[in-house]
Amino acid sequence: MKYKLGDKVRIHDCEGSLRYNGKIGTIIQTGRKHYRWLYMCSFDDDMDCPFGVAEMTKVYTKGQQLLFSFME
Repeated sequence: MKYKLGDKVRIHDCEGSLRYNGKIGTIIQTGRKHYRWLYMCSFDDDMDCPFGVAEMTKVYTKGQQLLFSFME
């Protein structure tokens, strides 16, 4: 999986939920069975929506410890 629970992601190029384009959400579920939407994200408006890998980019917090694959 590319993203983990609790990761912050920015939504882009989403055709199904246009109101979330440019918004930041939190991954609340991974490994969904649907072929296109593998992740469920939660937003500030208390709504949850499914998204695919191509519709998200990870948001890094300034000053946050970077984790590399060998550190996990």
